[in-house]
Amino acid sequence: GFNMGNYKDKVRPNNSPIEILYNVEENEWRGRKNIQLVVKAIR
Repeated sequence: GFNMGNYKDKVRPNNSPIEILYNVEENEWRGRKNIQLVVKAIR
């Protein structure tokens, strides 16, 4: 997620599980609509 660089240490290179809290939102830009996941927290 944007502005979430402080969580980079929580993404482990040994593929251990992480939990991600997110919202599903509709994003419209230049007339195109897309579904996006907005990350709220990582642990």
